[in-house]
Amino acid sequence: MSRRKQSGPPTAKGNQGDGVGYGRPPREHQFKPGQSGNKNGRPKGSKNEATIINEILDRKIPSVTTARRGRSPCSKAS
Repeated sequence: MSRRKQSGPPTAKGNQGDGVGYGRPPREHQFKPGQSGNKNGRPKGSKNEATIINEILDRKIPSVTTARRGRSPCSKAS
């Protein structure tokens, strides 16, 4: 049996040898050094819902029992 010649996808004349393809955009479309891909992304220091809820529940509140006074987390106060 004869082997079939494997041929890749057709390339344009100017793109030969510069590694353009899946996951390798042309040079003019790649990110420049020091440039982020998502300029309007998550700001530094922003917190998700779980972190905010944990901070609220871990906050100490004064509690008064029969004989003593103290402070306990919101999640354990009753």
